[in-house]
Amino acid sequence: MPTLITDEPDSHDLDYYYNKYPDRFGIGAKETDPLTLRILPKDVNPTKCEPNKQQHYFKMPFQPMLSTCLCNKYHTNFTSKHYKITHTTPPRQSSSSSAMDISPTTVISKNRFNNIVDKLPNSPITKQQRQNLLSTSQILPSSFHTDPSPVAIVPHSQHYHTCTLCKKKNIPCVLIQETRHAPDYSAAVIFKGFLFHRDCVHSLQYTKLKPLPQTRELTKEQCSIFHLFYFYKLTKEEKINFLQKLTLRGKEKNQNSKQTKQNQ
Repeated sequence: MPTLITDEPDSHDLDYYYNKYPDRFGIGAKETDPLTLRILPKDVNPTKCEPNKQQHYFKMPFQPMLSTCLCNKYHTNFTSKHYKITHTTPPRQSSSSSAMDISPTTVISKNRFNNIVDKLPNSPITKQQRQNLLSTSQILPSSFHTDPSPVAIVPHSQHYHTCTLCKKKNIPCVLIQETRHAPDYSAAVIFKGFLFHRDCVHSLQYTKLKPLPQTRELTKEQCSIFHLFYFYKLTKEEKINFLQKLTLRGKEKNQNSKQTKQNQ
């Protein structure tokens, strides 16, 4: 069933839809009966949800992905047995087009909607099964390149990770048959063991990072850079006080040196 966008999305079988209904425009769900997704007739192509009828519509994606209804209130995860679906014929086209196919209506009555018998089944792999697989698998490193054709995925295992910075759970990932799961690295990167959107990486400069403990002494060059950076970060008053302390320390050092020579 479609779930609110604030909740964990459910999953539905995208293969079933394109195997049986490639000429349709989408699916719909009723708020009073959200357990089923109804496949809309081929002469219906909604452009917006109808809250007054408590009817919400989804445009079917061409590839496995997380989709929201037309009013962004509900979402669902459309999964496939493939990482990428190869459409042999353009979806939503048939060999013999009728007048209804060319000019579909954008609305559907309550009675007609309630009488739809074509339903979209859930994905064969359940949420619990996917969680069990994730808990025992490791994530592949970013050197893994997602070539859609040869990757042997666990059917209908598509899921999504949360970006550590923007907190949006829409980084696509898939379980493969090597007890590992692989995010789409064209959309995400790994940094310090965390997943980020590539578009969010520029925000890392505003993130407070915890420094690692020092394991060995700094070189002279590193010390010089550290001192330069430290001095650069001081305010004008702090710089004046710092230089005064250096001057006093230099005078004290000279006096001590002279006293030592006299004693000798």
